[in-house]
Amino acid sequence: MMNATHESVFIRATHVGMKSMFVILSSTAKVIGCFLLLTLTQVFGQDGKAVPPSSENTKISGSEISTTRRLLDVLEEKKMFDVEIWVLDSAEKNESLDGEFKKELPYRRAMSLVGLSHRESDTSKRSKILDDAQQQIDLFLTSAPIGDAAIGASLQKGNVLVERARMKVLQAGRPSADKKALLAEAAPFLVQAIAAFEMTEKSVLDQLHSVDDELEKLIGKPKASETDAADAGNANDSKKKPPKKISPAESRKRSTQQTKLKAQQEVLQGKLLQARLLVAGSLFEKSQVLDEGSEEWKKSLEDSSAKYKDLYSKYRSRGVGLFARYYEGRNYVVTKEYEKARTALADILMLEDESDLVVGLRVKALNSTLDSWLKDEKALAEKQFAVISEPLMKFAMTKVSADKLDADWLGVKYRMADLLERQAATIDEKEKTKRAPLLRDAKKLAADVLKGKKEFVVESREMLTRLGKSLPDDVSVGASFEEAMDSAKISIDAMQARVAESKAFDLQKDAEKSKVSKDLASTERDKSIVALRKAIPLASDEDLDGLNKARYILTFLLYDQGRLYDSAAMGAFLMNRYPNSPGSRQAARISMACWQQLSKLSADDVWKTGARRQCAEVAEEIMRTWPDDKESIDAAVIAIAAATEAKDPKRLLSIVSQIPADSPRRGELLLRAGSALWREVLEKQRIEGESRPRQEEIDAWKQKAVESIDTGLQGATTPGDKIAVMGALARCQIAMADADPDKVKECLHNAVWGPWTVVQKEDKAFSEGPIAEESLRLSLRYFIEKDEIENATLAMNKLELAAGTGEKAAEKLTNMYLVMGRELQQELDGLVSGDKASDLKAAKERAAKILGGFEKFLDGVGKRDKKFSSQLWVATTYLTLGSGQGTGAVVEKAKADDYLKKSSMVYESLLKTGGEEIKKYESTIRLKLASVYRELGEWDEAKGHLEWILGDPKRINWLDAQTEAAKFFQAAGERNPDKSKGKEALLIAIRGEQKSGVVFWGWGGLANKVSRQAFSPSADEAIKKQFFEARLNVARCRKSLASKSESEKQKLLEMAKKDIVLTYKLYPELGGQVLKEQFDKLLKEIQKEIDPAIASKDNKGLAGIVDEEVQESSVPRKANEKTPAAAGVSAGK
Repeated sequence: MMNATHESVFIRATHVGMKSMFVILSSTAKVIGCFLLLTLTQVFGQDGKAVPPSSENTKISGSEISTTRRLLDVLEEKKMFDVEIWVLDSAEKNESLDGEFKKELPYRRAMSLVGLSHRESDTSKRSKILDDAQQQIDLFLTSAPIGDAAIGASLQKGNVLVERARMKVLQAGRPSADKKALLAEAAPFLVQAIAAFEMTEKSVLDQLHSVDDELEKLIGKPKASETDAADAGNANDSKKKPPKKISPAESRKRSTQQTKLKAQQEVLQGKLLQARLLVAGSLFEKSQVLDEGSEEWKKSLEDSSAKYKDLYSKYRSRGVGLFARYYEGRNYVVTKEYEKARTALADILMLEDESDLVVGLRVKALNSTLDSWLKDEKALAEKQFAVISEPLMKFAMTKVSADKLDADWLGVKYRMADLLERQAATIDEKEKTKRAPLLRDAKKLAADVLKGKKEFVVESREMLTRLGKSLPDDVSVGASFEEAMDSAKISIDAMQARVAESKAFDLQKDAEKSKVSKDLASTERDKSIVALRKAIPLASDEDLDGLNKARYILTFLLYDQGRLYDSAAMGAFLMNRYPNSPGSRQAARISMACWQQLSKLSADDVWKTGARRQCAEVAEEIMRTWPDDKESIDAAVIAIAAATEAKDPKRLLSIVSQIPADSPRRGELLLRAGSALWREVLEKQRIEGESRPRQEEIDAWKQKAVESIDTGLQGATTPGDKIAVMGALARCQIAMADADPDKVKECLHNAVWGPWTVVQKEDKAFSEGPIAEESLRLSLRYFIEKDEIENATLAMNKLELAAGTGEKAAEKLTNMYLVMGRELQQELDGLVSGDKASDLKAAKERAAKILGGFEKFLDGVGKRDKKFSSQLWVATTYLTLGSGQGTGAVVEKAKADDYLKKSSMVYESLLKTGGEEIKKYESTIRLKLASVYRELGEWDEAKGHLEWILGDPKRINWLDAQTEAAKFFQAAGERNPDKSKGKEALLIAIRGEQKSGVVFWGWGGLANKVSRQAFSPSADEAIKKQFFEARLNVARCRKSLASKSESEKQKLLEMAKKDIVLTYKLYPELGGQVLKEQFDKLLKEIQKEIDPAIASKDNKGLAGIVDEEVQESSVPRKANEKTPAAAGVSAGK
C-alpha cells in the first residue's frame, strides 16, 4: 500500500499528462491588495519608483527585503503575475537593494512570465513571453547558482522549453497550419528540455553524493546514491565495529546533524525521481513531434519506456513507480504493443488502495487499457472482451460529478460503452436477451459522458442515437426515498455514535482517542450528506414530512461541515416554505447562526454588511413566523445586534414594530433597539453631503428611540440591570442634547437603574469597564454644567479609579478625558446646528453657558487640586475645547487659542514638577504638548516633543504618537508659507522619515503598519478607521503638495486621485459612511483641480469610479460565484 501524501511531491511538477498539484494559501484578495499597496510604499517609495540612494536613504534592510520576498511569494501564489513583474522591475531599479537579492530577480521574472503566458490567448504573444522567460532563466544561470538554486533553474528551464514545444504542437493542430514544419520546430525545444532535465538530474545527484558523504563521515553509512535513492539506508551495518564512546552532548549534536542530513537527503531523493520522470516524459513528448514509425520516433519511445520501466522496477510500491508503470503501459499502446501495454497497466488496475491518488491512477490505467483493446484489431476480430470484468465494469460505472469528469474519466466511460456495444453485437440472436443489460449499461455510460460536455460528446450522442435515444435519461431509478433514507440513517447513526464516543473520551481526558473519534464522526457526517442529497430527489408528495426532516438534518450537517452558505439557504427555505414542519424552527435558527458567523469570518466589509443584512432578515422572519415562541425573542436580540452592526435604522424600526406587546422580554428588546437607534442618530448627524438622511427622518428615529427607551425603562425593576443602565445612559444623552436637565437628573439618580446611582455601589460591574466610564463621564459633564462642585469632584475621582493602575493608566485616563471632551464637542455642535436664526442665537447662549461652567470648574480644579490626575484632566479638557472643529461655531479663534495656551501651561508645569509619577507619564504629556503646539502653529516646540518620543526605539510603534507626528508634518506643510519647506514637510507626512535615530512613519507607513490588523476577520473598528484615515490623508497631502509644486501639479493631482481610486476599488466601504463622504468630497476637489472646466454634474467623485468599472468590465460573474444575498444550495422540492 503506497503513501499518497508522501508521494505527491514526485508528481506535481511532471508535465506528461499529470495534473499539477498545488497548495494555495487562503489569504483574502483584499489583504493582498493592502499588502501590495503599502509594502511598495515602504520599499519603493510613494510614487512607485525605486528609491534613489542618498545620504539620507540608507541601504534597504534585511527585514524590508524579507517583506519584499513575501510580497512576491504572495503575488505568485495569487497568480498576480503582471503586478509581480512590475514589482520586480521596480526592485531591479533600486540601487539600494542587496546584490544577492538582485541575483534572484531574473529567475523570479521568468516564473512570472511563464504564469503570464498561460493567460495570453494570442499564440505569437505567448511565444514571445516564453522566449523572454527562457532568456531570464539563462541570465540567472550565468550567475553560476549552486545547490537548490541550480536545480530549480535547470528544472524550470526544461519546463519552459516543453511549454514552447507544446505551443508549436498546438499550432500544428490547426486546419490551415503547416503541421510538418511546426512539429519540426518543436523538436529542438524538446531536445533542449531533455538536456535541461538531465542537467537537473546530475545536479541533484552531485548534491546527494555530497550529503551522502557527510552522513558517511558522521555515522559510517554507505552512500545512498551508490545503491540509488530508493534503497538509501538499507545497508547491513551488523559487521561494523561498535562506535567509540562519545559524550552525551556530542551524541545530541550528531543526532541533530544526522536528522537534518537525512531530511535533506529525502528531499533530494524526491527531486532526483522528479527529474527522471521529467526526462522520460520529455522523451515521450519528443516522439509525438517526430514522424510516426521513423527510427528516431522508435528510439524516443523505447528510451522513454525503458526509463519508466527502470523507475517502476526500483520503486514499484511507491507513487513514482506506479506513475512510471502507467506511463510505460501508455507508451506501449502508442507503439501498438498491446499485450505488453495491458500487462503493465494490469499492475495499476489491481491496486486496492482507495486514496485519491490511486483511484486517479486506476482511471488513467483503465482508460489506456480500454484504448488498447479498441485499437487491437486482432483481439476485436477474435471477440476478446476479457477487459469487461465485473470489478472493472463496476469501476467504470462509478458516479462522478460533472466537474470531476476529466479526460480520463470520459475516456473510460465512452470506451467501456463502446466495448459493451461491440460485445452486445457479437451475441447470437438466439441469446438476444443478454444484450439488454449490456446496452443499458452502455447507455448509462454514454449519458454520463454528455454530462461532462467535453471529450467524446459527439461520439456519445451518436451512440445514444444508435441505442434508440438521442439524449440521456435523467430520471432516477432504483431505490425509493424510504430506502435511500434508511441508507442515510446508517451513516447518521454512526456519526452520532462517534460523537458520543468522542465526548466520553473528552471526559476521560484521552485527547488522542477523542481526536480519532472526531475524525471518524466527520467522515460519517460527510457520508450522511452525500446519502441525503441522493435521497431528497427521490421523495414524492406523500413523503413531505420525511423530506423536510431530511432537509433539516442536512441543514445541520452542512453547518457542522462549515458550508455556511449552503446551510443558511436550506434553513431559510424550510422556514419560508414549510414553517410548520418538524425541525423548521431549528433550521431557521441554524440559518441565522450561519449568517452571524459569516459576518464575523469575512474580512471584506461588503460581504460583512451583506451577511449582517441577511442575518437580520432571517431573524425578522423568525419573529413574524413564530411570534409567541422563545425563538422569536432570541431572534429579536440577534436581529437588533445585526441591524446595529449594519448601521440600519430602518430595520431597527421594523424590528421594534414586530415585538409582541405581551412578550415577557419586550422591555429589554425596546431598550436594546432604542439605544441602538440613538447611536445611529448620532452617526447619521455627522454625515455631510447627499448621503445624509433628511433631518425629518433623523428626528423621527430620535423620537422612536425616546419612546422605546422610556417604555423599556418603565418595566425595568431589577436593580443594576445592565441593559436598563445602558438604556438610561442613552436617554440621558438625548436629554442633554435637548437641553432638558430635569430629565437628565431624573435618569441619573433613578434608584433602580440610574447611572449615577449604580456607580456609587460596591459592584464591580459598575465600578470599572465601559459602562462605569460612560456613566461617570456623563455624570461629570452634567454636574459641571449644573455647578454641583462636590458631585463633580466625586465623579472625577471615581473616573480616575476606573482608569486603574499600572503603565497604561495615564494613557487610559487621558483617553477618557478626550472622549468626554469629544462628547462635549458633539453636544455643542448639535446646539449650533439649527437652521433658524432664533435657534442659533439660543443655542449660542446655551453653549456659552455650558463652556462657562466648564471653564469655571477647570480653573477651580487647577488652582485647588494639584494632584497629577486632576491637572492632567484640566490640561486635556482645555486642549479638546481649543482644538476641535465641533466648537468652532461657539469658541472664537482667540478664545480657542487661549484654551490651548492654558493647556500647554498646565502640561509644561507637570513636566517641570518632575518626580517618579511624572516620569511614568512623561511620554503621554509630551504627546499632548505636541498636539497643543501643532494647533498653535508653534512648529519647533511640537517637533521637539515628537522627536523626544519617537527617538526611543521602545516608542516607535506607538500608534498615537505616529498619528500625531503625521498630523504635525501635514499641518506644518500645509500652513508653511515657504513652499520649499512646506513640500519637505508634506513629503515626510506622506512617506515618513528616519533620521538621527528618530523614526516618523508618515501616513503611508502608518497605514502599512495597521493594515494586517485592519483587515483580519476579527478587526477592531478603530484600527480599520485608522487605516482609512491614513489613506485619506495621503491623498490630502498629495493635493496640498500639488499646490506647492507648479511644475508637477498635474502629476501629483493624478497621484492623489489614484490613491483614492485604488483604495476605493480595494475597499468600497471606505471605513463607513462618514469617511466615505470625506473621500468623495476630496476626490471631487481633486478632479476639479485637474480639470477646472469640468461641470458639477460631470464631477461624480466615487460614483464616477463605479460608472467607469461598469463600462470597462467585460468579465461576467462566474456561474458558481456567490454573493451574500444570493448564496446557497438547491433546496430540493
